[in-house]
Amino acid sequence: MKGVQELLKKQGGVAVLDGGLGTAMQSKGADLDRELWSAHYIKEDPRIIQTVHREYYEAGADIVITASYQASVDLFVNVFGLSAESEAEDLIAESVEIAARAKEEVREAHKSDLLVAASVGPYGACLGGGEEYHGRYGEELGEQFLEEWHRRRFQILVDRTSVDILAIETLPCLAEVRALLNLLPSRPKAKAWISVSCTDERTLRSGEKLADFIHVVESKDELGQVEAIGVNCTPPKFMPAIIKQIRSQTSRVIVVYPNNGAIYDGERRVWLQVGDKQNPDAYANEALKWKELGSPIIIGGCCMTDRHIIRAMSNALHNKDS
Repeated sequence: MKGVQELLKKQGGVAVLDGGLGTAMQSKGADLDRELWSAHYIKEDPRIIQTVHREYYEAGADIVITASYQASVDLFVNVFGLSAESEAEDLIAESVEIAARAKEEVREAHKSDLLVAASVGPYGACLGGGEEYHGRYGEELGEQFLEEWHRRRFQILVDRTSVDILAIETLPCLAEVRALLNLLPSRPKAKAWISVSCTDERTLRSGEKLADFIHVVESKDELGQVEAIGVNCTPPKFMPAIIKQIRSQTSRVIVVYPNNGAIYDGERRVWLQVGDKQNPDAYANEALKWKELGSPIIIGGCCMTDRHIIRAMSNALHNKDS
């Protein structure tokens, strides 16, 4: 895998990630109130995913994340009534090809490298009830179960695609962090970032400590496959303290892509705005502060952020005119 180091070196230690995939798809009429969320459209209408990826690249994103966040072989088989598991495996691999096609659409207009990151979402995301926002299943199911559950998608993304890096993201608990760290050495050429979701500047969704998450990665990533470590789907107001904490414990690249000040209601499957929703310019100004605190750093947006935020952020971080 290519990884992010070369891109960051060329761009002075900062790269721009895309914004919310589901948010952008909903703005185009996609119905995400279903088990597979955005992954449903890998089969139903991949063109809408490709369009969103392309528009994020055009807005200035250096990296886009695939629609494989909630993808699993079992879910694809059950939801789509597939006759063979190989069809489900093909759909997971197709998530990367969709992003690759979007990259090809804009390649000539971009002098810089563009990357594709394959989303490796948490087990809880595939349960459909917002379980990734509390992470209690980590203690209930254990590290070994989670390792085996993640293995198949992990192997498909690594063995069957040309993805540049794995985006292991929105993990709510340390058991799942350890499970995925256990898998990485089985594919020594794989590169990844690992990002957790937090309730505040110190605490994972599970109640475990952010500092302990960083320590786990530092102690278990013996082959150096984890190129970046960070936080996503967490309110932006917590980013300065989170970045300071991460930088105090590691010299790795930091990755942060907060949501836009909302929390998810898993029972109703809706986002509830609990903080100030930032406009694109305000978000971009905050991103400049995050860059100063954490470089080398990858900065983007998660749920409820869109291409307007990414454009403003890219312009600010890369010193481009609006």
